This record gives sequence, structure tokens and C-alpha cells, in this order.
Amino acid sequence: MREIGWAKRISLAKRHFFYGMPLCLSLAGTPAVESAHLAEVPVPGSKPLRLSFYRSAASQPVRGLIVGCHGRGGNYLHFAKSPAWRSLADAHRFALVGLHFTSGQPDESDPCLAVSRGVEALSAATGIAEIANAPWCTWGFSAGGAIAAFLARRYPERTITFCHHKGKSIQTGLEPQPGAVDQVPGLLSYGELDFSRIEIIQGVFDRNRNAGAPWCLAVDWGRGHVDGGPVEAFAIAWMDTLIPMRLPEAPGMVLRPIPTRLGSLDDPGGAGAMEARAPGETNQAAGMGRTSWLPNASLAARWRALMSRPASSNP
Repeated sequence: MREIGWAKRISLAKRHFFYGMPLCLSLAGTPAVESAHLAEVPVPGSKPLRLSFYRSAASQPVRGLIVGCHGRGGNYLHFAKSPAWRSLADAHRFALVGLHFTSGQPDESDPCLAVSRGVEALSAATGIAEIANAPWCTWGFSAGGAIAAFLARRYPERTITFCHHKGKSIQTGLEPQPGAVDQVPGLLSYGELDFSRIEIIQGVFDRNRNAGAPWCLAVDWGRGHVDGGPVEAFAIAWMDTLIPMRLPEAPGMVLRPIPTRLGSLDDPGGAGAMEARAPGETNQAAGMGRTSWLPNASLAARWRALMSRPASSNP
């Protein structure tokens, strides 16, 4: 799959065209795809933001975006090449956007505004008008996880769901909103061995969950501050469930509200959302007596399996 140099990408983004048409290659035995790093946008008080992009040629028009953000010192340009994330995007006619804050500090300055402007630059560079204001799901690791959550708080009308993976800096920007209930479903997670972040993430979760936020908390057993793993696979299933639940019937319409009726795993009551608790052993070992919000019984059962401490992780 072709990619183009950064000097050319920047020029294209500024001139708002891409050789008159999007990059589209047909590969033998596979659907045509579009994949390129197309935009670089300024970030006030910091170095620029670079973005990568992917969509299947069958995803026309694009119905939404899945945005991936990296931790400090890393980058997520590879996010648009992930087979697992591509499969999710293709299933819902979404596109992938991978971020790279070139300062190495994604949580400095105003990252949410930078991401919004970056998506607009991608729209201009590719000629795909609908992505400029498309609804999105957000995923991020470490400081990028905080950005995923901050985007949901900054743009709730646009955010289908967010997935925060082991981000410590949420402690400074994700407190409950007085007099308002957060209506954006969220998945928060921490590593069992990521000791400096566990209490911070649990605390932010508890304060928001107690205020009514439809959030779920997961543990990455036997792992520290590393990306990916079983929680990432669960996050893909989480988005796969919530996208059709919340995506409007036509572009430009408001996102569908989350289900308000709550059941339980003992009495699912059909397809309604529910509160669930982790298995008893997990509750005792990891302080997980709290409840998590799940959009349906099927995903709740999968979450309980994820939250069952593996034998290899037992002390």
C-alpha cells in the first residue's frame, strides 16, 4: 500500500486536494482500500499534529470515525494499519484516524481542538467531506487514553463512546460535571501491575460512576503499563456493540441516547442495558466491588469473563 512523504502530505493538506482524488488501490483478492498519511496541523504552543487515515473503498459514504491516540513519547500512525481495528471500521463503514503529536506530549496544550482541526484537515486533503463532522469513537493508551476521554467530555454530541486504556492524566480533567449526568458510554482500564495508576483510574471511575455515568471498568491482568492485550480486544467488541446502538439513521442527526432501563445478569430482561459486578474473587482481590455499566447481556457476560482473574495471575 502506498504512502507519501511528509513534505508532500503537508503541501497537500494546505492546498486542500490530493491529486484530484483520494488514494485508492485495488489489491488482488481483497477489496480496494484507501490508506495514507495526509495531514499535518499546527497545535498552539506545541509541535504539529500528524494524522494517518484508512477506509475501505466500500465505506462510502463514511458513517463515522474511530480515532486512536498514543501515549507520551510514542505515536499512533500505525493505528490505521491494524487488521483488528480495520475489521471493526469496515463492519460499520467507518474510517480509522491515527494520531501523532510530534511533541511527544499528547496531553499538553489543547489536544481536543487539535484533533478536531486535524480531522477537518483530513477531510479537506482527501476530499471526503462527511468526515469533517462525522461522529467518532475514541481509543487511546496512557496519555492518549486521557485524550480519548477528554474528547468525549469536550464533544459529547459527537462521541459515540470512548475507551481509555491506562491513562494517568485523567485525574486532572475528568471530574463529574455538577448538575449533569455524563451520557457518553465509557470504558476505563488499568494494568494489574501498573501500580502508580490503579488508584487514580479507580477513583475517577468511582466518582463518575456514582454520579450516573454509563462507564465500565476493566483490569488487564498480569500486565503493567503496556498497550494492547485482552482489554483492547474487549474495547473493539464494546465499540462493535455501541456503534449500531447510538449511530443515527441518517447523517447529521443526533446520536441515539443510551438505554436507560437497567437489568442485571441474573435477570437480563431482554436486550436492555445493565449494571454488573465482577466475579467475587476479582472483587476481593482488586477492590472491584463497584458496578460497571454494560450495554447488553452479551457484552456483560464477555466482560465478566475478562474480569475473572486468570490462574497465572494469582499471587
